[in-house]
Amino acid sequence: MAMESLGVLLLHPMNAYLEQELDRRFRLFRFWDSPPDGRAEFLRANASAIRAVVGNAGYNADAALIDALPSLEIVASFSVGIDRVDLPKCRERGIRVTNTPDVLTDDVADLAVGLAIAALRKIPQADRYVRAGLWKAKGDYTLTARFSGKRVGIIGLGRIGLAIATRVEAFDCPVNYYQRTKKDYPNYTYYPSVVELAANSDILVVACPLNEQTRHIVNREVIEVLGPKGVLINIGRGPHVDEPELVSALVEGRLGGAGLDVFEDEPNVPEALFALDNVVLVPHVGSGTHETRQAMADLVLDDYCPPRSHCSASVSGQRASPRNQILASHPNGRRACLVASSREGTMKHTTSDSDVTSLATTSPSRSPKRAAYYRELSRSCVAAFWFSVLVLAFTLVCLVVWGAARRDKPSVLVKSLRVENFYAGEGTDGTGVPTKFVTMNCSLEIDVHNPSTMSGIHVSSTSIQLYYSQIPIASGQLEKFYQPKKSRHVASVTLHGEKTPLYGAGATFVLTNTDGVPLTVDLAVRTRGYVIGRLVRVTHAKRVRCPVLVSSLTDKPIMIAQTACSYS
Repeated sequence: MAMESLGVLLLHPMNAYLEQELDRRFRLFRFWDSPPDGRAEFLRANASAIRAVVGNAGYNADAALIDALPSLEIVASFSVGIDRVDLPKCRERGIRVTNTPDVLTDDVADLAVGLAIAALRKIPQADRYVRAGLWKAKGDYTLTARFSGKRVGIIGLGRIGLAIATRVEAFDCPVNYYQRTKKDYPNYTYYPSVVELAANSDILVVACPLNEQTRHIVNREVIEVLGPKGVLINIGRGPHVDEPELVSALVEGRLGGAGLDVFEDEPNVPEALFALDNVVLVPHVGSGTHETRQAMADLVLDDYCPPRSHCSASVSGQRASPRNQILASHPNGRRACLVASSREGTMKHTTSDSDVTSLATTSPSRSPKRAAYYRELSRSCVAAFWFSVLVLAFTLVCLVVWGAARRDKPSVLVKSLRVENFYAGEGTDGTGVPTKFVTMNCSLEIDVHNPSTMSGIHVSSTSIQLYYSQIPIASGQLEKFYQPKKSRHVASVTLHGEKTPLYGAGATFVLTNTDGVPLTVDLAVRTRGYVIGRLVRVTHAKRVRCPVLVSSLTDKPIMIAQTACSYS
């Protein structure tokens, strides 16, 4: 049996290079060439010839297809996700299943960050604004929200989740995550539930595998706590999100925005999303770059037979017969290769792609031993050397412990808030929903005291938010600065607000000449210093929440009572 007679069933058009190479190396069956009502007959006619299936995230080997192919030995997925493969059936039949991990990690992570920026900065909408000639006709485009400093929550801290985390860190975004088990990432904050993660995130990114536990992991409750200023990014799978609830929340303004690469019933997209300006839609293109699709195709081809094929290699000291082709594979299931065997119906296992050829009896030695010329040290010299190393290590540990024990925590106090301008009124949002609006610009004074007698500190903060009833109405960022040892510094931060709809919270919003508006200041100040030169690095983070009663009738600074503030 020639190699070209080995049957490979390609379920759907995926990649021109992959299709061309499969057609060149094997006997390729294109499933889409058969009409839907004739596919059962097609499978019956070719059941004995088809021994491999190539699918992807949308089309793969379900139970019916596997049952129809008694000679099936391997299913290769042209994607990371294998949720459309009937894994229990494959396990029962001993069919190997492979995917294409790692090679698409960077592209998918890049797209996740791109969708978040596009949703917050409204890049597609601004593009349409220019193309429609509205810039010239109506003037400048509306203001948008910044991405830097936003709290990013990631559902699933696997390969792609970690790649997203490292990217958003470059934008000074605090990273939070949810995973079934907590991981050892001290710079990232773990939350034991998706609801808690969403409540502490401005941007929620779905990057976990799809299974029964993660189906609709983003439901109505999660969307509600993410809120009218929150943004949802889905680069995982469409069924991760309860799509009707998502559409409803976006239309009603209960969710601020979304960036979607995947949908629950692809390629069908809810038509209600097309009219919304707070959502960015792309057609499942997470891995859609020339470089990645080429690498994915090469991985699939390697699963069947690497370009430097071992099909004519010696196996177990015997020359393989080219007429009896069977499936040999890596014991851990990652690589599979069609190689020749001396007996039909047997399985040959190798430990790597190159191990088959390395079993040839004529393989020469590649590392001849060379003579070594040295004089062995005496035992007393070796003992003295190791004793010196131990003393040095012990001294170093003592210095580190001593320095860490002398760290002094800086104190952070929110002193006052000065109102620059304050506006409240009624109107409708972009979707025509009537609501009350608030716009406020103000400045905040923060007192930072460094009591350390040994070193200065670098001071920064997360995004500082001013809330009315859990709705952010103004935000700002503390500029990074260096504070010398034994010093006190009062920093002023400007908080800018936009026209913010209050929706349901507006029912309790009342302005009078006597009462003020109850607001909450929320910030986290970070400090970093060093002890013993740069040997010991000491970091602190303090979260501060302070209630403040704001009146638009005075321009004097509003002093904040320290006893009412909470610190953590």
